[in-house]
Amino acid sequence: MSFSLPSRNSLFILGLLTLVLAFAPCAHAVEPLDTFSVRVSGYVTSFDTEIRADGGGSRGTDIDLHRDLGLGDDNLVANVGLTWRPWEKHEFALSYYTQSADATRQINRDIEFDGTLYEASSTIRTDVDIDAYEA
Repeated sequence: MSFSLPSRNSLFILGLLTLVLAFAPCAHAVEPLDTFSVRVSGYVTSFDTEIRADGGGSRGTDIDLHRDLGLGDDNLVANVGLTWRPWEKHEFALSYYTQSADATRQINRDIEFDGTLYEASSTIRTDVDIDAYEA
C-alpha cells in the first residue's frame, strides 16, 4: 500500500477554503429597508435612428440622425430618484431622467422632410430633448 502527499495546488485550495469558511458571515435578522433613499445616476446610451416624414402625396427622404444631422451615437442619460417608506409595506417614489442632444451641420445632399425641401449646403440645427417623470 502506498501513500502520496497532496499536491501544492490541492493544499492551497484546501487552505483557502478553510480560511473563507472561518470568516464567513453569520446569519442576522433581516433589517428593514431604508426609510428614505436618494439615487443619482447616469447611463450611457447608444442609438442608431433613422427617420422620415412624408408630406401630402410625396415620400420624404430617409434621414440617419448620426450621418445626416450630426447627432452622436452615444449620449448620457441623467437620472435622479428618491423613495420614502413611511410604513413597513408602503413606499412612495419619484424619479426623473433626461436625455438631450444637439448639433448644427451643413448638409451635403437634398433632404425632404414633411413636405419641405432642404437643399444641399443648407445649414440645419437639430435639437432633441427627452424628459421623463415617474411617480
